[in-house]
Amino acid sequence: MTFPVNETIIMKTVPWEEMPFGGLGDWHEDGNDTLIRTPIFDDIEPSLAWLYGRFIKIHELYEDTLRRVAGIPEEVVNAFCMVCGEEGSDDPKSPIYHEHQQASIVERLIVELCMMKWSNYDGYLANYARRKEWASRNRQSYGGEV
Repeated sequence: MTFPVNETIIMKTVPWEEMPFGGLGDWHEDGNDTLIRTPIFDDIEPSLAWLYGRFIKIHELYEDTLRRVAGIPEEVVNAFCMVCGEEGSDDPKSPIYHEHQQASIVERLIVELCMMKWSNYDGYLANYARRKEWASRNRQSYGGEV
């Protein structure tokens, strides 16, 4: 496991279709750089969309940090996610199960420190992911816009 001293961390908001594994957040090593991505939340007020994206980016940065310290290669995590999808991180068999759970604690703390209800935030994310996954499946099935 490498820990580059001249690392650049890039955090991006991208269209849902560019999210690997169909998840709400992703990290990726690229040489000395780390790329963290979240989808564009295009169906809520812009300040909430920004804030929700920021919460997820913090989760992803924390999760990636713990994963690296634990010595878990990105390739191992990606192989697991290819089979189980993004939600695989909540599976106790996931190679980053503990890292994901710890990152979720930090994420929840930040949401609450921003005086927001976790249930509202978490509920929005679950509904958003379901809608996007449904649209993606139907677009593939019917070959067009949904």
